[in-house]
Amino acid sequence: PKTFHCFYSHGQLVAGTQEPLKHMIDHRRTHKKVQQGNSEMHSMRCDFEYKMQVANMMCGERFHYPHNVDFRGRAYTMHPHLNHIGADPSRGVLQFADAKPLGADGMFWLKVHAANKFGNGIDKLDLEARARYVEDNLEDVIDSAERPVAGRR
Repeated sequence: PKTFHCFYSHGQLVAGTQEPLKHMIDHRRTHKKVQQGNSEMHSMRCDFEYKMQVANMMCGERFHYPHNVDFRGRAYTMHPHLNHIGADPSRGVLQFADAKPLGADGMFWLKVHAANKFGNGIDKLDLEARARYVEDNLEDVIDSAERPVAGRR
């Protein structure tokens, strides 16, 4: 025996089996997920555009970041939108005003940091192996830096 249900759809009373009801419930869930995704993307886009506006206003300027230090000794910038500890787009537009050499161990630590970004277990190797991995794949690392979207990957 089939059971019939009545429910409202766009202001009209609709009668049918459980199949249309299940389909409608699935459709509403999917619609809600899509709406939520669109809302999140809108929020992310607004945040990104605001950060780029701040970056454009500060372009070419020398500036310093005031910091707050918490009880553990961790320092946080007071500027919330464009800073060196923010998201990748925020960090990517910043450039130090005065270049300094890496120092004696600087290149080693730069290679270790690059290896940490690879994932796939590379970041779990010992420090020497991470630096060696970057040296062995230096051509791919440079290609990724020069052509981040269209590169070989």
